Order: sequence, then structure tokens, then C-alpha cells
Amino acid sequence: MGIKSKSKKVVELQRQREVMGVEEAPTYYSNSVEIATSLWDIRIRFGELKEASREHLIVKNLATVYLSPAHAKAVSVLLAEKIKDYELTFGAIPTAPISPDTAEK
Repeated sequence: MGIKSKSKKVVELQRQREVMGVEEAPTYYSNSVEIATSLWDIRIRFGELKEASREHLIVKNLATVYLSPAHAKAVSVLLAEKIKDYELTFGAIPTAPISPDTAEK
């Protein structure tokens, strides 16, 4: 994987990248993410929240992606940089409570 990063901790590889199958790959909007780890991989499950109450959530599972820990760490560095760039351009992103139980009362 060629990784471009401003971070000095991530090696920058310069390669021409050809992406195949773009037309066939599904595109999803996700507003629900579940992350689980094991010794060998990290699982990210993307879903769409369909209904929510204080006692119950209905989430439609859209896609599950498995990454090696090294790949997940590289993705997290790149994602953090993109969020930082976004906030420098558009302002701070407000954060929502993780669950209804953590919401301010």
C-alpha cells in the first residue's frame, strides 16, 4: 500500500496508483461504526442507524472490513491528518455523545 502522509512516522511511497473496479464497488453512507480487535486483526463494521431510542437501537449492517493492526494504524494516522486539515479549513467538528447514556442531562 502506498501511504502518503505529512507525518514523519509514516513512510511516504511515491507510486503511480491504478484503481480497478471503482464502478462495481458499492458506496455507503454510514452513521454507525463498531470496532472490534483480536490478536490478528481489527474489524470495522459500518452501519446505518435506522431508529434510536434510549433503550433500543436499530442498525442496518452495511459492510465489515478487516484490517491488520499495522494497516489499521496507518489508516488512523491518515484519517487524523484528514480531519485536522478539514478542521483547519472549515472549523472544529462538534462531537456527539457516544451513547445516549453519556449525553448531558
